[in-house]
Amino acid sequence: RLRTLAFDKTGTLTRGLPVVTDVFPLNGVSGDELLRLAAAVESRSGHPLARAILQRAEGLPPLAEPVQEVTLIGGQGVTARLNGNTVRIGIRRMFAGDGLLTSTVEAQAADLESAGKTVMLVQSGDQLIGLLAVADQPRPAAQGVIARLHALGVRDTVMLTGDNARVAAAVSDAVGVSACQANLLPADKVTAVRALLDQHEH
Repeated sequence: RLRTLAFDKTGTLTRGLPVVTDVFPLNGVSGDELLRLAAAVESRSGHPLARAILQRAEGLPPLAEPVQEVTLIGGQGVTARLNGNTVRIGIRRMFAGDGLLTSTVEAQAADLESAGKTVMLVQSGDQLIGLLAVADQPRPAAQGVIARLHALGVRDTVMLTGDNARVAAAVSDAVGVSACQANLLPADKVTAVRALLDQHEH
């Protein structure tokens, strides 16, 4: 009788153990400086992407200055104050309309996302200082589980994720779900599940 199953992506269909794969500093900042600043801010977050940044920054000397006023922006990133500057780390949606995303940065981010990587932008003060690309891997058993569910008669398997459409497509293709919905904030996932219930309850 079960017609539809919805899955979250990170930690369910994927391992939930993302790693930083690429570090692209900008505007005269070194790769180590970028990682040190990002790690200092993300140390206050328990998100899997934050853990990936902290892991990549292991062994680097911590910043001497304390990070203050750390605020988590659900489904997008984190903001903080450091040395009087506002620091922001997050996905591209967080920076939409700010005028910071040049065509070069957009193109680089798109290339990384097409490879299934999540791109985190880092801003300090009034400029972008770098991009960090993070990748998670599908669970080895995920494809087989999805195939078995379809064989048992589950018609629709839907992946829900806050990631962008390119990353979502790469993961959904790898595990074989029948549909995916991307760019969802936490509240959007609740709305998506309710819509699926309304669609399939009869």
